Amino acid sequence: PGFTGVQRSGEMQDIPLPKFQKGDKIVPSSVSISSHKTSPPDYLSESELLGLMEKYGIGTDASMPTHINNICERNYVQLVGSRRL
Repeated sequence: PGFTGVQRSGEMQDIPLPKFQKGDKIVPSSVSISSHKTSPPDYLSESELLGLMEKYGIGTDASMPTHINNICERNYVQLVGSRRL
């Protein structure tokens, strides 16, 4: 997994890491804790969902409405506002 084995938050985008060998011992020079927040993606309209399903090859034109109905019935998503999922 590369540097994610050492640094998982993505803060080391422009900092090159030294070459490590299996069994090398690392002494950290400093340790810090940082807080990050994420936000959920925007709601999808039914047409946006249909476009994504088509893009990724999920279902056929005839079965896509059935798939959307199934995910609504199973409470994986809910229709809100202006037909947003």
